[in-house]
Amino acid sequence: MKKLYMETFGCWLNKADSLIMKQILEEKGYTPVSSPDRADVILLNTCAVRADTERKIVRRLKELSRLVDKGKVLVVAGCLASARPGLVKSVAPKAKLLSPNMIEEVHKLIEEEEFMLRGIRRGKVLPRYEGGVRYVVPIASGCLGSCAYCIGKLGRGVLISYPEDLIVENIKYAVEHGAKEIYLTGQDAAAYGFDRGTNLVSLVKKILRRVEGSYKIRIGMMEPSLVMKIIDGLIELYEDERLYRYAHIPAQSGDDEVLKLIGRRYSVDEYVELIRFLRDRYPDITIATDIMVGLPGEDEEAFKRTLKLIEIIEPDKVHIARFTPRIGTEAMLMKDVPEPVKKRRSRELTALAHRIALRRNRKLVGSIRRALMTEQDHGKVLGRLDNYKLVILNAVHNVKIGEFILVKIVYASHTSLSGVLHNKLSIE
Repeated sequence: MKKLYMETFGCWLNKADSLIMKQILEEKGYTPVSSPDRADVILLNTCAVRADTERKIVRRLKELSRLVDKGKVLVVAGCLASARPGLVKSVAPKAKLLSPNMIEEVHKLIEEEEFMLRGIRRGKVLPRYEGGVRYVVPIASGCLGSCAYCIGKLGRGVLISYPEDLIVENIKYAVEHGAKEIYLTGQDAAAYGFDRGTNLVSLVKKILRRVEGSYKIRIGMMEPSLVMKIIDGLIELYEDERLYRYAHIPAQSGDDEVLKLIGRRYSVDEYVELIRFLRDRYPDITIATDIMVGLPGEDEEAFKRTLKLIEIIEPDKVHIARFTPRIGTEAMLMKDVPEPVKKRRSRELTALAHRIALRRNRKLVGSIRRALMTEQDHGKVLGRLDNYKLVILNAVHNVKIGEFILVKIVYASHTSLSGVLHNKLSIE
């Protein structure tokens, strides 16, 4: 029986892809091991989105490629293999390369091929539930966007959505066997179904209708212009308590000219209207956004408009990144902003985002909220409120992971809430 070692970089979609490859290989007789030295096959599932992540992967590839001379097979999967195969081969010449769209053929690659970088994702295999509170299910790979800065399009290509029934049946099995938190993940969750004549709203409605039980669904990142196409249906979904009132909708910039230059398909006013529409209906909904500072065309006035946008929409969480040109993208040819300027803007935006997050979190202090307890960490119990905000309790012996409880919020930081069990009352 052959032994398999795996490492994964990147997003939840990548982690789900790794689970799919793992279960396919287990069915072919491979046994997972915890060390590359003990493995016959080493599989590295990579990410290409950011330059700093790429550098980490390159360093790791150099380390692992030395083991190939000892008779081990090295498989490099994921977006970096697909988007930058030349780089991967320059670092690990004997590696076998596997694109995200070909993961269901991973066993054939190991046994027969050197490259599997072209093809359309079959979308027939989802990761099976293997226990625990959380079940991560990919609903689609690829996207409908054409953002000038994004290397993801080179990595994953066109949108391929999984069949609704396949997704629902896997979630149903997971919930029936103990899952309490369902992550619907994809490169862009809002794009789901546009290639199948359906959409995200239809999928979630089917899940809620066919999967009984006490659980929470978290929808992954959604591109704003596609959210606008399904917003009426989406906003009704949040009425169901099984859906976290949480929306991750990246803005990227608060300047219309920058948005146009980088290929985003909405204006700042449209984005603001979308967030206000959600907040008017659900004032406590958690809004997460992404901002990339130093994008092509971002001068000081454009950056100030981005700060203004954050002040207007008051997001609960801002994922901040400094723009880095990626080889193979349109933005690689655009004029870059000096790195010291990016760093200064990042610090300024971070300080603003933290102030806003702290202000919003402090509004919850003293309130009593429902929470799903999801994990233990260093003597504390962590959970999520109905709006997905993180709440931390000191270890309570009669609180179980996977249990819904009532929590009284006693303290707030910009990243989380602290609470105590309210009257030891379980409401599941």
